[in-house]
Order: sequence, then structure tokens, then C-alpha cells
Amino acid sequence: MIALDIDGTLLRTGEPVPEVTVRAVRRVRAAGHHVVLASGRSLVGVLPVARQLGIVRGWVVASNGAVTARLTPEASVGYVLDQVLRFDVGSGGRSRTDGSARGAGRCRGNREWLLGEPPVPT
Repeated sequence: MIALDIDGTLLRTGEPVPEVTVRAVRRVRAAGHHVVLASGRSLVGVLPVARQLGIVRGWVVASNGAVTARLTPEASVGYVLDQVLRFDVGSGGRSRTDGSARGAGRCRGNREWLLGEPPVPT
């Protein structure tokens, strides 16, 4: 298994994945290695990078580890959530299990914010 960070590793923030990187990832996958994308980005921010790399099946870790998803074209949205950790920001980051905590985040473009906060203008 090869786990790859996105921003500052696979690409520069706001730019597409370089073709040389796309080819390298294709080669290691063709050799039978599993490539897992791991990022501080939200899942919505990781999915376009996975598509650019041709990864439609496998695992991604998003939102600094708070979200784990299995990519699969059989799912209507292209992935199945495996684990989503939620934290109550007001309690010092302690995990909540009653569903009332704020989520890991939402994304518009490259801007992320916690659920319950107003979106950052783009």
C-alpha cells in the first residue's frame, strides 16, 4: 500500500495533478500496489484528485483523518463512507456520539469550514 498526501506532495494547491505524477501513480497501481489518498482536505476536495489519478476503486482518508471512504463505482455517488468522526468544537474537541456534534467540514472550491459556521466567501 502506498499512502499519498495531496497538497504539497502530489500537487500544488489549486493546480491539477501533473501528468508525470498521473503516469507514476498508474504505473504503481498497474504493478499491483494499492494507492490511498490521505489529506487534510474534505472528501469533496479529495474526490477530484482521485478522478484525475484514475482512482475509482480503493480508499481515501480525508479531513485530517476524520473521514474514511471506500471509492467504488457501484455506489451512486462513487464512494461509501466507512467512518466519519465528529467533534464538538465547544468541548475541546472531544468526540460526540449522539449525532449533535459539528461535522468534519464542508467545502466550496478550496475553502473549508466547520458545519454550523458561515461559509467563507470565495
